[in-house]
Amino acid sequence: MYVIILLLTRPLTSKWYDQYGANTIIFPAIVSFAIGMFLLGMTTNALLFFIAAAFIGGGWGTLFPSFQTVVLQNSEPKRRPVALATFLSIFDIGISGGALLAGVLVSVISFSSLYIFYSIYIVAGLLVYYWAQKKESYI
Repeated sequence: MYVIILLLTRPLTSKWYDQYGANTIIFPAIVSFAIGMFLLGMTTNALLFFIAAAFIGGGWGTLFPSFQTVVLQNSEPKRRPVALATFLSIFDIGISGGALLAGVLVSVISFSSLYIFYSIYIVAGLLVYYWAQKKESYI
């Protein structure tokens, strides 16, 4: 379900990004990702699991290319390789650090609590993004 929704939403959200701008795509994608993680934490059956996967696929599948596009659009052409390398390096640090944190946390709390915690963390990211995009006029 995750992959199906991801593959279906990427072409649509790319067009919407071009037509309406980054924020029109990024804010709902963050919310979708957070809802998916919350539902994953609440999952008690296969149906809810697939619904959570759909929300996560639509959210995350939209966020990564959107953030990458923001980075590239707001970099000078000659600095784009460095900007993209920096973005991908920070992304890798976040993924590996998040996996490490998840491993530590899951030894103390359940997987369901972990997913609910991460949904709250994602909402905190929404607030950080809101603050950052208000501060910068290019998004």
